[in-house]
Amino acid sequence: MFKTIAAAVLAMGVASTAYASSYEYHFLMNPDADSSEVASPALDVSITFGFNDNLPAFSMAVLSDSQHWRNGNIWMLASFQGQTVNLADGLDPDQSALEFAEGSGSIETWPMLSEFLDVDLHPWSPFVAANNLPWDPFVYGQLDAYDDQQDFQDLYSLWANGDVSSLAAHTVAVPEPTSLTLTGLGLLALAGLRRCRRQV
Repeated sequence: MFKTIAAAVLAMGVASTAYASSYEYHFLMNPDADSSEVASPALDVSITFGFNDNLPAFSMAVLSDSQHWRNGNIWMLASFQGQTVNLADGLDPDQSALEFAEGSGSIETWPMLSEFLDVDLHPWSPFVAANNLPWDPFVYGQLDAYDDQQDFQDLYSLWANGDVSSLAAHTVAVPEPTSLTLTGLGLLALAGLRRCRRQV
C-alpha cells in the first residue's frame, strides 16, 4: 500500500513539473546616449529589463501601467559601480503611470526607438536618496539607452510592435514552487519506502 502511494506522489511530482517563464534583456543606458554629446563609458548604467508571463499582453499600455511593475511582473534593474537597484521599487503606488514618489521623476515609455525607454530622476527623489545613488549619471540628465543594442531593439519591437519573434531567445525558465514541492514530496516518499524495506 505504502509503495503504491509513494509511486503516485512521485509521479505527480515529476509529471506536473511546470515552468513559469520570465524574460530578460540586457543593455546599457547613459545620460548622453541620445544626445549630441559624446557619451562617457564611465557613466554607462547596466540595465536588466525583465518581465514574466503573468501579463495580459505585450503592448505599450501594459508596459506603461505601474501596477505590473509594482506587483513584480515587470522589473528594471540598474547597476552602476557595484550597486544594483530595482527602479520599480521607487514607483509611486498611488499613480497608475510610471511616476516616482513625490513627483520626483518617471520612467518614460514612447512608441519610437529613440525614446522608447527613458529614466528621468530628480534631485529630490526619495528613491535616489534612499539608495544613495550618485547624481551623475542618475540625476544629471536623463538615462537613455544606446539605440544600436540588439537586446534594446528586441525589447522595443516586442512592446511597441507586438513582435514576439525574438522572445524565446530571452527566456529564463524558473520552476514553479508547487512543482518543486511535489518533487520534494516524491523524494520523501521514496526515502520512506527505502526505510520500510530495510526494516522488513
